[in-house]
Amino acid sequence: MSVKSEILKFAQEYDPAANAVKKENATYKGMDVYSCYVTENGEPVTRSIGLPHFILYDNKSQKMEYVTGDEGLEILDLL
Repeated sequence: MSVKSEILKFAQEYDPAANAVKKENATYKGMDVYSCYVTENGEPVTRSIGLPHFILYDNKSQKMEYVTGDEGLEILDLL
């Protein structure tokens, strides 16, 4: 299974509607930042689910972490 597939599977534990992830050009806590999306016909759908949320991924350990709240807002400032 690809890294993106693993990250999407992890993201769906927190946001079951998510069906796509995108690697952002940012790191947080030394980990890569991935955004979670819902798409229709391959295009992102705009929706409001509260505070921004992201998945952090560490390539070395393959550890994943779900981030929202104040940390999500800090990441949003990095993008």
